[in-house]
Amino acid sequence: MKNTTKILLPLISEGVKKGMITKWHVKVGDKVVNGDVLYEFDTDKATIEIPSEKTGYIKDIFVKENQEITVGTPVCEIDTIVLDELFNNTKKDFQLISDQMNQISLNLNLREEIIYTLGLPDNVSNEGIINEIKKLKSTTT
Repeated sequence: MKNTTKILLPLISEGVKKGMITKWHVKVGDKVVNGDVLYEFDTDKATIEIPSEKTGYIKDIFVKENQEITVGTPVCEIDTIVLDELFNNTKKDFQLISDQMNQISLNLNLREEIIYTLGLPDNVSNEGIINEIKKLKSTTT
């Protein structure tokens, strides 16, 4: 489930009421996480990187680069991700990592069994194991 949030130009500091976005760091469709830089905002005193206060996907950008705007102007819209979606994605990532770790463990156990069965030294390379298996195969056929 997604909610849409319009992101407004924040009050940078007292006395700064306008300026321009000089560079966007995101485009429509990009995923952003709270704290990611959205754009650079230039005032008459400094250029400031403005971070996202939301996590989600950039749905729309309302302001072009080098367009002068004032505080409170909507600059973009983010489809915010609710916690359930983040949790489900994280759960899928952990499951994928767990599956990969199980496969690595299985491969290591298989490697140890082959080394033991063939009577090879523990520090034999994978290539050495393959060569020994080929030799064994050629003598049995």
